[in-house]
Amino acid sequence: YLDKLQIPEVTLEDKMRTIFQNRETKDLYIRADQNVVYGRVVNAMSAAKIAGVNKISMLTQPSAGKK
Repeated sequence: YLDKLQIPEVTLEDKMRTIFQNRETKDLYIRADQNVVYGRVVNAMSAAKIAGVNKISMLTQPSAGKK
């Protein structure tokens, strides 16, 4: 997904390239729940780097009951 739009993995790199090509700041924030297969997250990060993203950050949420 990019924002709330589901993007097929095979077109993810091209879609990100289109999104980031004219942006001055090329930062990507990834949010994935614990059920997402790790390899899919890695593939998305790789596609982002190839598409020209300079900085990738992971957004996290603390587990319930932990501080």
